[in-house]
Amino acid sequence: MHETTANQAIILISCPDQQGIISMVTNFISNNGGNIVDLDEHVDYTDQVFFMRVAWELSEFSIADALYGLKSIQCFQG
Repeated sequence: MHETTANQAIILISCPDQQGIISMVTNFISNNGGNIVDLDEHVDYTDQVFFMRVAWELSEFSIADALYGLKSIQCFQG
């Protein structure tokens, strides 16, 4: 696991498993200027639940744009 610094963010995701979650999340971070420095993922096949932990650098990350974009990722809609 990568050591986290003060200029990094971490998101922990758990949601029903579906195709494209990793792509949606990593594109979201990249499109908002984030640089991913660590990513781990796992699927619990018994319960069909997807888990992911992503750490990324915040130095070029645009929070305002990211909050708007987060709503478009189906995994985060409730």
